[in-house]
Amino acid sequence: MSLKLDTNRMQIKAKNVLLRIVLFVSFGFCLCGGTQCDSKCTDCDTIASSGSCRNCQDSFYPNEFNCLPCTYPNCKTCSNTSNCDSCKDGFWSEKCDAECAEGCVDRKCNTTNGFCSCLKNYYGNKCDGQCTDNCEPSTCFGDSGNCVCKQGYFGQSCRSQCFDHCADCKHITSCSVCETGKFGDTCQFYCQCDGNAECDIVTGECLPCGADCLSCNNNVCTSCATGKYGSRCELTCSSTCNVVCDIQGNCKSCVKWYYGHRCEFVCNCEFGCNQLLGQCVNEVCQINCNGTCDDYSHICYSCNRGYHGPYCNLTCPGKCAGSSCYTNGSCLSCESGYYGHSCNMECQQMCESDKCRQIDGVCVVCYANCLSCESKSTCTLCKES
Repeated sequence: MSLKLDTNRMQIKAKNVLLRIVLFVSFGFCLCGGTQCDSKCTDCDTIASSGSCRNCQDSFYPNEFNCLPCTYPNCKTCSNTSNCDSCKDGFWSEKCDAECAEGCVDRKCNTTNGFCSCLKNYYGNKCDGQCTDNCEPSTCFGDSGNCVCKQGYFGQSCRSQCFDHCADCKHITSCSVCETGKFGDTCQFYCQCDGNAECDIVTGECLPCGADCLSCNNNVCTSCATGKYGSRCELTCSSTCNVVCDIQGNCKSCVKWYYGHRCEFVCNCEFGCNQLLGQCVNEVCQINCNGTCDDYSHICYSCNRGYHGPYCNLTCPGKCAGSSCYTNGSCLSCESGYYGHSCNMECQQMCESDKCRQIDGVCVVCYANCLSCESKSTCTLCKES
């Protein structure tokens, strides 16, 4: 008798399961404890006697055995009528009613604060600022839009133009590069050199160093035109550099998926890599994080060279030696000719080799292999071997 009852129970249970399958396939709903689940329910509790939906399709949330629509149209998921738990791609804020900026990569951003990784030529935490056409490509980052200027422009965001005869300048009072055959503070004098050769911008002395050499010492170039390097500025920066390289040919930054001092190595990474070591960056981390960041806040643990800030989306000041700065944005040391926390002030012209102390601009003379020093006996940055 007991065996027969067990058999009947199993047959009834099998029929109930079959009925649920038929109802779901035919009409798009299932039964939860005898109650019809909403067709948008993706996880229906078929065991509980009361019947309930545990999970719903995107833009809906469970309410007993129903799936109710989220209040705000751009919610991807929600658990009540008040706020969104997550947003559809391209939106952010508690109600997902704010759009990610046009400058965000793939138009995606952090759903809490709208921060994102920027496309080329956009800047700011939310990538809502656009760089000017006077910036060298891919050198405009951070929250200010400051960048490496194309020749002939200077100032914040490179919005100011140099004097008529200046090929390049750093401020409004004088030129740093003159048109061929000219010299002087504003390039107002003509060189007196054979064959229309260039001359020293300050003294007018004829330069035998070459057309792309901006200054030279003992027939060796000490600075080159943008995109050039070498002892006579006869070499061109690597095509995988973001345009700018130093006199040794080391790139200030690399195009995506390249790394190394001269951006000579390729990394096989979906989201790009650390410029110095080639380590792949995390999808959720800002592109200039040095590989890792906090999973919840997305704050970077460390930054690639040339960047600072909690999200590594701020560039170090342009005259930081080696493009290196502390987490607060002050330079570790300055390029020759500059001083100050941000290396934004010029040393006095009487300083030998344009070297002065970073803290106060007092002239100093560094040892031969020292790029920057606080005194003759204390080197703060050495030349690369």
